[in-house]
Amino acid sequence: MKTTALKVKNIIAGLLILFVINIGFSQYSVSTDGKHHSIKISKNGLSSFKIDYNGTIEVSDDDKDVKSISSGGFLEISKTVFGNQRTIRIEPSGSGLKRKYNVGRQEVEYDPEGKNWLAEILPEVVRSSGVGAKSRVERFYKKGGISAVINELEEIDSDYVEAMYASILLDKSNLSSTEIVEAIGGISDEIHSDYYLSNVLKDNRKKLLKNDETAIAYFEAIQEIDSDYYASVVLKEGLEQGLYSEKQAEAIVNAAKNIGSDYYMSSVFQEVMKNNEISDEIITVILSATDEIGSDHYQTEVLKDVINRDHLSSEIQKALLEVVGNISSDHYMSVVFNEMLEKDILENELIGLMEVIKNNMSSDHYANVVLHEMVEGQKMSDQIIKELSEVIGEMSSDHYASEILKELAKEDITESQVIILLDAASEISSDHYLTTVLLAFAERVNSGSTALKEAYRKAAKSINSNSYYGKVVKAID
Repeated sequence: MKTTALKVKNIIAGLLILFVINIGFSQYSVSTDGKHHSIKISKNGLSSFKIDYNGTIEVSDDDKDVKSISSGGFLEISKTVFGNQRTIRIEPSGSGLKRKYNVGRQEVEYDPEGKNWLAEILPEVVRSSGVGAKSRVERFYKKGGISAVINELEEIDSDYVEAMYASILLDKSNLSSTEIVEAIGGISDEIHSDYYLSNVLKDNRKKLLKNDETAIAYFEAIQEIDSDYYASVVLKEGLEQGLYSEKQAEAIVNAAKNIGSDYYMSSVFQEVMKNNEISDEIITVILSATDEIGSDHYQTEVLKDVINRDHLSSEIQKALLEVVGNISSDHYMSVVFNEMLEKDILENELIGLMEVIKNNMSSDHYANVVLHEMVEGQKMSDQIIKELSEVIGEMSSDHYASEILKELAKEDITESQVIILLDAASEISSDHYLTTVLLAFAERVNSGSTALKEAYRKAAKSINSNSYYGKVVKAID
């Protein structure tokens, strides 16, 4: 487990970081190398604090004095008001603490003036800088548990300091699942910086994802992150922990749906898809959630990842078809269908696919692209042929309708199926295109039964041109 110091270091992310933020009428800046912390606070341009410290510092229970500083550490506080500066420096010395108090450039006896001044300013300093953070978290926790620590976070204006306290709290080894859930909820409510909140969640994810109860709280907390980038990063890192229960999956999907960016939302769903052990229930939840993706492109990318999983059940294929039917672009709809058709599809799902084409796809061009793929790669049962003939009959383009029928003429299909298709061909209004279709079937009809020849001649009677009609009839006589 990471030490508290390392977690705090991760929160401020880097060897040297400088932040400047506005808190009310204050300007707050932090620089740190992970050990030495330097905080500057300017209020209304009238007064300013500069706080430098190193090491572990413990403050008194009333926050008005320093009890101890670890070896090699120090605390230096300077405050300037209207150009007048006062400074206190405290560092370890033997078995006690050495204290030095300056007013301007002049050193003044620490006791009583320096002592009184420290008692006056230290409560504000600890809440603004993180000085004594670990001892204060322990103190509040012992007095009132998680709620007492969260109540103290409400009094802290700096997200930097709040994140420090949050990491110290979550680093405690004896927290129960109920306490962790309470802590996550309070921390996500109080830390308003997406950067700091995301780092607290990421750095503690192993502990926070230990069971359903805590993991759901973790994923729900992500909904408090406004930044699409940070929310997606925290989600993805959480997903790296391994298998997820159905309850966790629901929380993951809800958190992802809260992401405004189609790119980041889809990338989270795709990350989930990398786990080959996730259940059909989770895949169904994700499929439903893809409706929240506004971009047909990104939605298609997620759907392709679903399709390329091994052994898709009938239920998943059915759910997939429902989602594809809501894609607004015929192009992307065809992309998804063609991806599906690269695998063997059950008859009911093929029928469902054609229903979507008939009811939701307006472009005959893209319908033609999909149906060609289906004819070439899927088994053609009588029911499939019947449904296919209905789709062809709905096409407004005689060109594309004839293309599909001519493709079917090349396939090894039964006489009864050919008769169904010849009947569908008779709906083609163009003499030219109807002629090309009938000629494509002529060889098969010549070697077929009387019933097949009658179906052929019946379709031919739909031709108005004597020239084309004679050509078609001659082909089987």
